Amino acid sequence: MGRDEVAVESSFSSQSKKVALALACLVALGACKSAPPVSQPVQFNHAVHVKALQCNFCHQYVQKADFAGIPPVKVCATCHRGKVSGSAEAEKVRAFVKERREIPWQRIYRVPSYVNFSHRRHVLLGGLQCESCHGDLRAASTPQPRPAFAISMDRCMACHDERKVDTDCLTCHH
Repeated sequence: MGRDEVAVESSFSSQSKKVALALACLVALGACKSAPPVSQPVQFNHAVHVKALQCNFCHQYVQKADFAGIPPVKVCATCHRGKVSGSAEAEKVRAFVKERREIPWQRIYRVPSYVNFSHRRHVLLGGLQCESCHGDLRAASTPQPRPAFAISMDRCMACHDERKVDTDCLTCHH
């Protein structure tokens, strides 16, 4: 092999490694993006709501139960009985409130049926902030179309290891 051929092969190998590394990073970052996107009936603006409300005002069961709870329309009615802004999205909420019809929010987070996951245990007892699993919703002006992070055993185990929490199988699996 001549000198120029070695340089080309070496350059190609280096370039191939960079491409492979870039692809691996994209796959890792995009793992949570594999879920199909979900469209919400209202373009809910967390950023506006968290200025005046705590997460548990709307997600009322987060400190009491395994689930956080999707807000019922009566919670929205607390503020949205009357006109609160000129926003078309706020008007959609007001229409649901006026009709006493639940907003058909679409879930984006799901854990397998064989996993025992408790919001109460993680938030109240474990002291985790919502951002740990849901990302920075305080800055979100539109609903997340899919989970902020992939829900996986690797992610959960890493979190448990980091916080020195029990990793016995029966802690989370039944």
